[in-house]
This record gives sequence, structure tokens and C-alpha cells, in this order.
Amino acid sequence: MREYREGDEARIIEYLNRTLAPEKKRSLRYWQWEYKHNPTGITTIWVAVDGAILAGHYALMPLKFKVGHTTYLGAQSIDTFTHDDYRRLGIFVALANKVYALASDHGVAILYGFPSTAAYQGFVEKLGWIKVTSLDKLTKPVDVKSLVFLAAPLLRRLQFKALFDVIKGFAIGDFRRRKLLRGFTGATLRSVSKFNGAADELWRNLAAEKTVRVVKDSKYLNWRYIQKPGNRYAAFQISLAQSVLGYVVVETRPDRGRYLKKGLVLDIIGKTDRPHLTYLISASEHILRKLGCDTIAFWAPRGSRAHDIISSEGYVSRGELILIARQNRHEVREPAIRRPKDWFIMSGDTDVV
Repeated sequence: MREYREGDEARIIEYLNRTLAPEKKRSLRYWQWEYKHNPTGITTIWVAVDGAILAGHYALMPLKFKVGHTTYLGAQSIDTFTHDDYRRLGIFVALANKVYALASDHGVAILYGFPSTAAYQGFVEKLGWIKVTSLDKLTKPVDVKSLVFLAAPLLRRLQFKALFDVIKGFAIGDFRRRKLLRGFTGATLRSVSKFNGAADELWRNLAAEKTVRVVKDSKYLNWRYIQKPGNRYAAFQISLAQSVLGYVVVETRPDRGRYLKKGLVLDIIGKTDRPHLTYLISASEHILRKLGCDTIAFWAPRGSRAHDIISSEGYVSRGELILIARQNRHEVREPAIRRPKDWFIMSGDTDVV
């Protein structure tokens, strides 16, 4: 076992691609973006090698992370694997402890991640992680054909409450969205090809909020959403009276064999109090409707303010990821990361999209 060395990426990419779907396979350019060009400039990777064989791999993706009112170095746990022929030898746990120690030496104080159901117990029982909550995928139809696709399986399974929520969201969602948007008369919406000082100024204002979230300054936003190889994202700035209210980042994809078009809100950067967050959620929906989407989805931590607001607009859960966290240095107190209501994490903060 040793720390990553220049040239290891060829074997890392080769092994990762064995288990990935064709549309998700990694390229060298993508790997360099994710690890070499990360805004923190830190590489935290350990590997286990046996001659020419890559027996195991554990990587963290460093980023700046805010807990409460304080900003730390943090990291997301990603791309963990053990070669099929080397399982049950303790490689996963040994590599994890090595990379956590390396990250601690770099000042990384908090870790978060989204393990598979099969891997979850190992993280919690052997590596000291805690389950914070679940990250729910909340979906709503915005036209009749998408309503039929979402409602039919609920009706077959006799899930009447969920069915009622879907129909209610479809019936009143557009009226509520239009009413809320009218309340911000004069707000302007423009496409963003590069985040600039306005995003930094907005983030300085957001830093005063008591939240647990990834730091979204312009350097991070440009790296994550503009510079990512092969991205299909669209970013928008929402302003009112020369002041930036927030940014939203969305993605559209074909669905149901291209019969439908689905929209995903990857990120919302703005205040998390109920009036501002409700408006930015409605503005996101407005954008995706204009882009011709039949369904719209958000990811939000169960028990958080964002989850409550999105659910109240008629969105229903259609999937989940487990959200776990780990105190990696003593500066971060564990109780501060245990409260789901303080977390503001969306799909753009995962390595899934």
C-alpha cells in the first residue's frame, strides 16, 4: 500500500471503467479534472498494488466545506474499490485509514459521502462514519403525459397518499409558482457562462448562515459546473435591483425512451431562509418548464428545510442515497454534523452527476 504516484491513473481509470455503464466511463481528461485540477490543489489517493495488479484504491475529493459559521477543508469519499481477487483481506479498511491520515495532514477536517447499501455497514462499523440522513430524489410531473407515467405505478401499488400528492402538486404547482414569481417583480434572469466576483460576494453573505454545505465561491463553481468535461449543465443568475439573489444550475435529459424530457436541479446557491429558498426553487422550476421538461427533480436531505419546502410544492420521493459523514480532525465537533436540518446538499454535491 502506498500513496498515489504519477502514472497510476491509467490503471485506476481502467479498473473504474470495468464496472461503469458506457455513458459513465471515465477518460483521462475527466480524471485530471476531478483530481489534478481540483480547486484545493490537494491529491488524497492511496492504492494497493501487487506487481502489475491494482488490488485496491481509495480516493477523497478535497473541497472547502462550511459547518455552522466556520469554513474548513473537507472532502467527499469517492471511487473506492477492491480488486475481485483481493477481497476479504482488509485492504478497504487499511487504505481508508491511510487516506484519512493523509487528508488530516493536509488539514481536511470533515468527510462526507454517499455509499452503496452494501458498503454502508463497513463505513459505519469499521471506519467511524455516522449516518446523517438520506438524500431524497423529489420529483414532480409538469404535464399530463408525465403525470400518467408517475401516477400509474402508484395506483398499481395502491399508494393513494403518494398518488394524491402527485396530483395535488400537478394541479396547484403552476399557480403557486406564478404567484411567487410575481412577488419578485423586476427580478432578472440571465444565463451564466462563467461565475465571477458577484458569486463571491453572494457567498460572503451566505457564509453567515448556520448551515452545513460545500463552499460555493466562483473558483469552485467554475470548476464544478463550467470546466467539467462533457457537462450538459446550464447555469442562471437571478438578480433584483442590482443585487444577486442567487444562482441555479440545471440539467435536462431524455426519459422513457426519449418520450419525455426530465429536468434536474443540480444546485441552488442562495439564502436558505424560507422566502428566498422558496423563490429560488420556483425560479428553478420556471427555468426547466421553459426548457420543455415534462418532469422536474431535486435532491435534498430528508429533514432539512429544503426538503420540507420542495415536498410542500407537491414533489414526491422517487429514490434515495444514504448521506454519511465523518469527523476527520478535532476542529469539527461531531454533534454539529449530526443534525439533518442544518445540511444543505444537492445532487451537484455528489459524484453521481
